[in-house]
Amino acid sequence: MIYDNEFDYEAKLILAVFGECENCSYFEKILVACVGWNRFRKRKFFNGIEKDFLGYKRNIKIDNPLSRESFIDTVKAVKDARILTHEMKPKFSEIYFFNLHGQLPKTRLEVKEIFFKKETKHHFFTITNF
Repeated sequence: MIYDNEFDYEAKLILAVFGECENCSYFEKILVACVGWNRFRKRKFFNGIEKDFLGYKRNIKIDNPLSRESFIDTVKAVKDARILTHEMKPKFSEIYFFNLHGQLPKTRLEVKEIFFKKETKHHFFTITNF
């Protein structure tokens, strides 16, 4: 079941994932969206999407067939990530941070990197002491 505030969050997450991953694989879009959904479910520990996702602030243009296809993929990836995290699929429901540079996120929480396919541009992290 999806609640009203999830619809608002889903729309924001679509923009954030598109802004972060316009030229990334579908799989990578799902992983970034998983970060968003996992943080939504534990939102008392995290800042809002507007603050933590740099892609949310990016000026987005959907003005050609490639960007349209990428946006449609992003919408689908966000919806698929919601299902994966809601069903508590291993690894997908444990991702809380990502970045391009591979350094551990600055947080008081204990984190470690989760390794996915080598094709991903982003590095993904879980919280070990949650």
